[in-house]
This record gives sequence, C-alpha cells and structure tokens, in this order.
Amino acid sequence: MTTIAFPEIDYQKQLVLAGLDDFSPNAVLPNVFGGQFGERPDEWRRAAIDFLCINVRVGFLECVNRKEILGEVGGLVLRDFLVFGDKENNLDVELIWNILYFSSTPKLDRILELLGLNNWDAINQNINQRFVAILMEVYSEM
Repeated sequence: MTTIAFPEIDYQKQLVLAGLDDFSPNAVLPNVFGGQFGERPDEWRRAAIDFLCINVRVGFLECVNRKEILGEVGGLVLRDFLVFGDKENNLDVELIWNILYFSSTPKLDRILELLGLNNWDAINQNINQRFVAILMEVYSEM
C-alpha cells in the first residue's frame, strides 16, 4: 500500500466544488503555490495536473467535454493533453487548459452526500478527516 501525500484541504475544497459546479484546469487548486498566477506557476501546474489525473484515474472526476478522459486510461490521456496539448486536433497546451471542463462522477457525489459535503457551505469547512481518509485509501489502491 502506497501513501500519497497531497494538500488535504485544497483537495477537499476542489472535490467539493466538483460536486457543485464544472471547472477548468486553470481553476484547480488556486491556493497551492499561489495558483495559476502565483509566484510558482510551474509548480502549481504540476500540482494541478497531478490532482486532475489522479482523480480522473480513481473515478472521482470526469471530463465534461471529452468523454475519453475517464478512468485509468483517461488519466494518462489527460496528462498528455495537459503537458503536450492535443496534437491530433491541433490544440495547443494553453488552449487545452482553457477548454477542458471537469465535474464529479456519481462515485464522488455519493461520498460527498454521505459526509454532508455536497453543499456550498462545505467549501469553507475545515478538513473533514473522514473524507481525507477515504481519499488516502482510494489513492493508495492505485
């Protein structure tokens, strides 16, 4: 079993948001490394890619406008898109970061509902240890 370290409160907030509204990669983890326009944008970008890919791979997120970005294989496709763009369709990396949109899956929705994290107030809650424990368990099974 592998332990995966991640910024717990930021993952929680982003996944709660996913259950409430669609979002683009540019909106991911705005407080990690200062976000897209912070002092460390390259590190933020790597963190955003990791967040999106792991959550697509475990079935918590799905791409709204590119249905092939789903599950284990989808996580690999997504990483290539976010790093290299979609060469087949002549879409550069920056465009990809603006046009892809993600939403929660029924799997994530069930967990959020079970823990009472399926509402706008939950975005500002402190860390929900049960939620973080679920994330750690699911991520470690990869």
